[in-house]
Amino acid sequence: QPRYDRALLTSAGGFNGRANSPAEAADPTFNPETVWTYELGLKMRSSDNRLQANVAAFHSNYNDFQARVSEGDSLTPVFAVLNAASLKMDGVEFEGQALLGTGTRLSAQLAYLDARYDQFDDPVRNNPSNPYYNPTLHAHVPFSPGKAREERGGFTTGLKSLNDFPGFAPVIGMIDVSGDPARRLSQITETFTRVFLANARDPYTVIAFIHGVTACVTLRSLGEFLDADGARAGLRYAWQTGAALYSVYGTHKPEFGKTTAPEETPYRLIAMAVDTADDHAIKFTEACLREYALNPNPVYLAAARHAIGVLGTHD
Repeated sequence: QPRYDRALLTSAGGFNGRANSPAEAADPTFNPETVWTYELGLKMRSSDNRLQANVAAFHSNYNDFQARVSEGDSLTPVFAVLNAASLKMDGVEFEGQALLGTGTRLSAQLAYLDARYDQFDDPVRNNPSNPYYNPTLHAHVPFSPGKAREERGGFTTGLKSLNDFPGFAPVIGMIDVSGDPARRLSQITETFTRVFLANARDPYTVIAFIHGVTACVTLRSLGEFLDADGARAGLRYAWQTGAALYSVYGTHKPEFGKTTAPEETPYRLIAMAVDTADDHAIKFTEACLREYALNPNPVYLAAARHAIGVLGTHD
């Protein structure tokens, strides 16, 4: 006859666990984070002690969660700590043991974790008085009067049509590349991710606008090999690339309100992208999740999910 034990644990605490240097810990510019965790557990053991299983489910509410965000003078970011508002975690853990025969013990452990931000407050990206806050930067990019968006030919041909559109020539100089390149690159990447969501409607436009985002993410990967002048030039070209795609193929202005995250976790999005067997869906999901790790804005999860949904039905 199995025996069962139940356990309910409620706990709270505050800590400064993410300071990475003595100076950062001695003079913190952030508040402690607090967390309430609720855990319900069930333990079972057979009457002959040959079978044992434990299962636990938990829910955690974080306030003033300490996140690390990029700053510095290169495209390869240095991470400072800030209080990024609220975070929730839900999880289930299982462990079991079985005694086989007289000397063999079989053990297994499984765990599932779902962590997501309810809110993420970055005082740099979300402060209108800061020079890196410019959610309407794209508004100065004119739509090309050419026919590429209707003809749907090769992307190179479409972009070449901008040679005959004088209104696009000043676009490369519209962006301010002074200051922190990593933060500026994050802003450009988010802008063109929102451009993607507003304009990617079918496989052709999805693939077109994917490149505006992947150009930015690729530039970040190259950042450690670029000096300050190279980083600034790279920012201008990444901006020009995304702006060119927007000018030639865009039809709608992006929205900069709150984006609802998809139900799927990042790990589930990875599996779904692989299942499409589409190279654009796979590389775009990887790019979005890489940027999401630096700037946990649900817009990146929503963009990856949208691309998977469109390209997953494309032969």
